[in-house]
Order: sequence, then C-alpha cells, then structure tokens
Amino acid sequence: MANKKSDDKLVIKRPGYPTRGELVIGTVTRVLDFGAFISLDEYENKEGLVHISEIAPGWIKDIRDYVKKGQKVVCKVLDINPKRGHIDLSIKDVNDRQRREKMQQWKSEQRAFKWMEIAGEKVGIQRKELVDIGRKLLKEFET
Repeated sequence: MANKKSDDKLVIKRPGYPTRGELVIGTVTRVLDFGAFISLDEYENKEGLVHISEIAPGWIKDIRDYVKKGQKVVCKVLDINPKRGHIDLSIKDVNDRQRREKMQQWKSEQRAFKWMEIAGEKVGIQRKELVDIGRKLLKEFET
C-alpha cells in the first residue's frame, strides 16, 4: 500500500505478517511499564510488543531508560499469532552487526523507493502502479 505522509513521500509496505526470526524495523509508539509497542515500518498496519524482559539483558528498573516514543528500533520477531493479531518482538536478541545491517538495508530500500517515485513522475506512472512494482521488487530481492 502506498501511504502519503506529511512530506508526501512514497512508502511501500509489505502485506501480511513477518516471519519468526525475521529482523524488522519499527517505531516505538507507546511505552508502558510492562513493555513497548512497536509499529512495524515495513508492514501494513502491523504492531508488535516488546515485553520488558526482551528490551535488554539483565534487570530493567525503568523501561524508559532504554526506549522512547518515536525511536526507531530493530527487533527480532519471536512469535506471531495472526488470529489474535499478536507479534512478539525482542530488541535484546539483535546484536550490533545485525542492527547496522538491517538499518542499512532499510535506508537503501527507502532510497530506491524515492528513485522509483522520481522516475515514475517523469514517465507518468501512477502511485498505485509504483506500489505494485515496489512490492514485486521487494518480493524478488528480499534478503
């Protein structure tokens, strides 16, 4: 689905659910005493929960010392329950190398979408068509 943000940027999101073990990029939407809710930036209308025990190793006195609303995070998908709409995530199970590589992949995808948008405007391709093309490319070249 193409979403228009306030800066009118083309955003292409994957349909469905992520897979168990997949690394995903998300934005912290709510921080509660028991965990943090993460909006999955790569997936349509999907939100997951990082339980406080999956934020960082060791005992956590205040979760807000580790995550803040609006923060971008890389999470590992621990479990998925599509019937209930639940996605369990972990931040502590992602090492520094994985975090850097996933963020680089995400940034590269965003740049590619921007170039697609520019090229599409030049040749008169509608946003819906760009989204379809983008989804096919994501599926074809997923890592």
